[in-house]
Amino acid sequence: MEKQKIGLKIPCPNCGGKNFGTMDNQYCLLPSLVKAEQGYELAPDKGLAVMPVICNTCGYVFLFHPE
Repeated sequence: MEKQKIGLKIPCPNCGGKNFGTMDNQYCLLPSLVKAEQGYELAPDKGLAVMPVICNTCGYVFLFHPE
C-alpha cells in the first residue's frame, strides 16, 4: 500500500507534528457491538465509516468520521 500525504491544520496530539498521511484505501469500517441474548455480538451493517490518518513523524493514528 502506498501512503498519500494529506494536509491537516491541527497538530498531532502525541508529538505536535503536522506531517500526516493516509493509505491508498482511505476509508475503513468500524463494526458496532449490539447486545445479544448472551453478551454482545458484532453488527457490521451498523458500522461507522472512518478515515484513518497517520502522523508520519510518530505513527499516531487519528480516526475521522467523514461527516
